[in-house]
Amino acid sequence: MSKIEIGSDKEVDSNTYKGLFPFLKPHLGKFFLLVFFVVCLALLSSSRPFIFKYTIDNHIANGDLTALGFVTILVIAILIFQFAFEYAETYLSGWLGQTIIKDVRIKLYKH
Repeated sequence: MSKIEIGSDKEVDSNTYKGLFPFLKPHLGKFFLLVFFVVCLALLSSSRPFIFKYTIDNHIANGDLTALGFVTILVIAILIFQFAFEYAETYLSGWLGQTIIKDVRIKLYKH
């Protein structure tokens, strides 16, 4: 039996997570959509520093300010997509968690 350590003094049996998998199984499509949203958020969040670095190194340092308009529009578009993915991720994770809790409660009540 493997243990997963959470914090400094708490352990959770990995069988607990295995026991919850049947409740996740009917919602695997939404779960993978949630994973997709999380990956997109990570990519969008990490793309802005690279865009700023490229703009500063290749345009602003050379005195060329013509790319600033394009970069501004690009960053605003990234922020809009990031907001949309973050909203969808928050909504979907809340929905998925509450649905699984509801299914566990229904099974427990029927038992």
